[in-house]
Amino acid sequence: MAFQDKPIAKQKKGLKINNESSEILPPEPSNKESFNKLADEAIIKSNEQKERSLMLGLQFKKLIEDKVLIQNKTSINQDIEKEIVGKLANLALEINSDENQPEGMGSVAICSLLMKMNLLQRDIINNLSYKVEQLDKKLSDQNSHTKKLEGISG
Repeated sequence: MAFQDKPIAKQKKGLKINNESSEILPPEPSNKESFNKLADEAIIKSNEQKERSLMLGLQFKKLIEDKVLIQNKTSINQDIEKEIVGKLANLALEINSDENQPEGMGSVAICSLLMKMNLLQRDIINNLSYKVEQLDKKLSDQNSHTKKLEGISG
């Protein structure tokens, strides 16, 4: 028989077309690759925000601890204060609008910073109050001692 003389050809598996000449676009990268890329970008952005938050928080704390009286501040000092406050507000807005951060996280960060600075100011005020009380007590003791001496000599 004629059919038995020819060996049966094995069929190859896979596509036989060349993608370069095809009008069909090649498939996009796998979801895992794009996910990893997006995750890496989000992590980098988050780390940058944390670094800026730390830097601006330390600068703001330095402003709070500054002992220069307002009448002794120059316009440069006042401009620096405004700049730091503005940068903090912008960072909070940026974090609030970041879709990878929880809703309102920028506002929470600013409020947390302000509460910590209030506690720092409270500690400074309490320390100054204690020192004033100690000075008042010493002055009162000195005055009573002076009156005793005047009573003895008089």
